[in-house]
Amino acid sequence: WDAVEAGEPGATLEDLRWYMASYASVRAGELSQIHRDYAHSRPYYLAFFFLVQEDDPLWSRMRGLINPMLSYYWVNAWRELGLNAGNPSLSATTPAEIAVRAATHETQELCSLWYAMSNALAEVNPGLLRRVASQIRLNRGESPMYAQVADSLEQMLMQ
Repeated sequence: WDAVEAGEPGATLEDLRWYMASYASVRAGELSQIHRDYAHSRPYYLAFFFLVQEDDPLWSRMRGLINPMLSYYWVNAWRELGLNAGNPSLSATTPAEIAVRAATHETQELCSLWYAMSNALAEVNPGLLRRVASQIRLNRGESPMYAQVADSLEQMLMQ
């Protein structure tokens, strides 16, 4: 920050924001994947999503992290409750699929936690949640269950 404020050559606010988003992603991963402290990792995930907005130049620089961060953010709800996420192959599972599985899970506590986490996400990055709702509709438009989850996400955006 001092370098940006002092106007040092090469020090830009965009670079500072990139460093902050990078730190948030590393800290979220450390807390959730190494220390298994899922609840305390959540603010770091949300900080990352707050900084990385679709209409911002940082989006293109962080594009490769967005889906994995969102997948881990939501899968951590299972882990926080000591549940098995079922198909933990996050590289093959999209955030839209994870959202549907969490929202429609038989364990009500998981559904509630996912809903609260998604509401928090809607507050910091509504565009990302809107994208997930659109992906759900595109991928499984015929299923009423998928449509209900997409509707729930869109309702969060109106609150």
